[in-house]
Amino acid sequence: MKRFLLLLSLVFTPLAWATPATMHYRDQHIQVWLFPAACTSPSVVWLIMVEKVPLYREASVLWKGKTYAACWRLTEDKDLVFLVDETNDYAFLPLSVFKPEIGV
Repeated sequence: MKRFLLLLSLVFTPLAWATPATMHYRDQHIQVWLFPAACTSPSVVWLIMVEKVPLYREASVLWKGKTYAACWRLTEDKDLVFLVDETNDYAFLPLSVFKPEIGV
């Protein structure tokens, strides 16, 4: 998953985050949802340095038919999403690949 997501970050250009809302990314292999709520998933929070936890928001990853709890934050330049899941797998994704979730 790491290699796939990292390759995506090289392909797409960044854009600014407009409003806090549920954002979604989907392709034929993976789906990622970014939520505006603070990350409280115990299976992920313990993987994050204590002082950094307030920066992270809740996320969910569907990969190979399995859903994983995850947390995300924007990088300092605000154009990449850093995503870490409960298996300690992580990736950087361009913010521009995420679209607002319709109906949320």
